Amino acid sequence: MPKISVIIPVYNAEKYIEDCILSVLNQTEKDIEVIVVDDGSTDGSNVILQRLKASDKRLLVFNEKNQGQPTARNIGIDNAKGEFVLFVDADDTIEPMMAEIMYNEAVEKNADVVVCSYNNIHTYKNRTYVRRVDDKVNEATFGDFLIELHQQQLIHPVWNKMYRMKIFDNIRYKNYVPGQDAILNLEIAQTGNYSFCYIDKPLYNFYSRSKGSVTNSYKAKIKDSLDVMYKMWEELLRDKKTTANKKYFLDNMFFVGKISVLKNIYRYRSPYSFTERTKYIKEVVLADEEIIKFLYTYSPRGMGAKVYKALLKTRKAWLINCCYSFLCIGYAYIRKYMV
Repeated sequence: MPKISVIIPVYNAEKYIEDCILSVLNQTEKDIEVIVVDDGSTDGSNVILQRLKASDKRLLVFNEKNQGQPTARNIGIDNAKGEFVLFVDADDTIEPMMAEIMYNEAVEKNADVVVCSYNNIHTYKNRTYVRRVDDKVNEATFGDFLIELHQQQLIHPVWNKMYRMKIFDNIRYKNYVPGQDAILNLEIAQTGNYSFCYIDKPLYNFYSRSKGSVTNSYKAKIKDSLDVMYKMWEELLRDKKTTANKKYFLDNMFFVGKISVLKNIYRYRSPYSFTERTKYIKEVVLADEEIIKFLYTYSPRGMGAKVYKALLKTRKAWLINCCYSFLCIGYAYIRKYMV
């Protein structure tokens, strides 16, 4: 049994997959297996995978028909034999000591999930941001631990975590896109059976490679995913002690989720025309009585949220569409030419 199984789902990643896999095979911790699930790639990814496989017996390649990342990761889990599991995305890389450091931390702290900070690398801006919190967060209540890591975008991804394999005896990826990573982690946290710890070391390199990346693209089922995530957070924090303002945290998450549903129809590759956006706002956004009632009790802090609240209170779909079309076009211009 290897110490660590590293699972990498691949779909049309020929530009990046070799760097990704080499960063894993060249780890200082050698007792690993690397499970690559080719999710029906139509580019040259598989040619690269087969070449790398021939040079290192620790690399296992599974060729599957295209079923999406959640299914690909589940296939990886089904074939993993390690004591612990790491997930890596095919267009990212990991630091040379990631596996060793995360494994030693898990053993020393007897932790089931180890979370690390990470480098958020914006290649189109030529900037790198380190997503981190102080490791004193380990002394906080579990509720505060989750909230603080969430606020720095550390709790939802799977690729900045090492998991004890036994977790996946009863838990698997659900077919939510987007949000499948967050939903998996929240489900693990909800069980209350697994211990978490955090290390303030940026061991994962997450690349944002273009302004029109998948992260910033239109997502057809975003409303369903955000609704599920909010309910999971609500249930998870219901009985958890926190020093943070739990109500404000949940209210803000609820409100930001609703903003995200609206912003989604203006994103890159959105199929909606101007007229269709007006219809969507009327039939989906303004028809959501839960958010309309919420507006009269919630006081947002950010300017964007205040604008959103004011627009929604008008209940005029055409006005909301005109304003957001202008705001989103202006924001896109700023990102393209001024950032």
